[in-house]
Amino acid sequence: MDRALPATGPRCLLKLVLERESERVLGCHMVGAHAAEIIQMAAVAVTMGILAVLLIAAGAWSAGVPRTAIPLGDGHRSTTTPAIGSVLTCQANFNGGGASSPGPWLDEQAGTWNLEEKIAVLGNVTFDGSHTITTKKKKDIRVLKGNGLPLLPAGTFPIANTDPAYQYDHNPNSIQSVSVSYSVPLNPKRATTPTCLNMGPIGVLSDGVVLFNALDAQGRDAGAWEVLDAAWGHPERTGQYHHHTVPENLAPTTGSAHSGLVGYALDGFGIYGPLGTGGEVLANADLDACHGHTH
Repeated sequence: MDRALPATGPRCLLKLVLERESERVLGCHMVGAHAAEIIQMAAVAVTMGILAVLLIAAGAWSAGVPRTAIPLGDGHRSTTTPAIGSVLTCQANFNGGGASSPGPWLDEQAGTWNLEEKIAVLGNVTFDGSHTITTKKKKDIRVLKGNGLPLLPAGTFPIANTDPAYQYDHNPNSIQSVSVSYSVPLNPKRATTPTCLNMGPIGVLSDGVVLFNALDAQGRDAGAWEVLDAAWGHPERTGQYHHHTVPENLAPTTGSAHSGLVGYALDGFGIYGPLGTGGEVLANADLDACHGHTH
C-alpha cells in the first residue's frame, strides 16, 4: 500500500480486507500519522466498496494547492461562450440568497480567499445516508442511486444565530432526504459542443452527496463566499445537501500521485481531485473549457 505512506515523516500503516473476486472493501485497520482523519473515509469505502476512496484519503502529504491565497472565481462565468477557467451557466440572472456579507477570509481587492482562515458551520450531525453505484454493461449505463444524505457527519442546519457562521451566512434550510437516481453513460464520449450548467445537481460524489456547479445563488464563487460545514456541504431551499467543489476529505489537495476517482458527472465522466500526474497541482491552463483533461 505505497499510496498510504507519506513522502516524508512517519508512515501510516494500512491493512485492507477485500473480497477476492470483486475487490470490494470489507474492512480496514490503520495505525500511524493522520489515521484519525483517514479512518473516517473507511466507512465510505466499506459502504460503497470502492477502493479508490480509501487510497485517495491515504495520499501522501507534500506541498499542494495554495490554501492562503486561492484565486477568487467571481466574474468567471458566461451564458454564451465556454472558456477555460470559467463556468458556462444556463442562468443569466442571479438574485438569490447565499452569504449575506463577506467573511474576513475574503480579499476581494486582491481577488483571493484564504481557506485556512475560513470558518465552518458548527455541528457533527450523522444521517442514515445511502449511496450505490451499479454497472449495467448490457445497457451500457452506470446507475447512481441514494437518498441524498451524507455518509459522513454534517454541520447543524439551519445555522443557529449562536454559530459564528451566522454573522456571514444565515442559511435557514435543514438537511432532508432527497431521492437521487441517475443513469449515466458507462463509456462517455466528448460532446461536439459544451452544454451549459444548471444550478442543480451536475454530478454525484462518493460520499453520497450531489455536486452543484461552482456558483452560489448570486453568481459568485460559492466555495469562497458561502459558509459550509466541515465536510464542505450545505442544504439548499428544498433541503438537498450538496457540495460546490470536491471536498478535501474525499480528494486531499496534497499528494504524490494523481487524484483518484471521487464521483461521476451526469454526463458519465469521472470526477477527480485537484492533482495531476505526480501530484502536481492542476491549473486552469492544464484543463479544457469543460474543466477536464485526458491522458
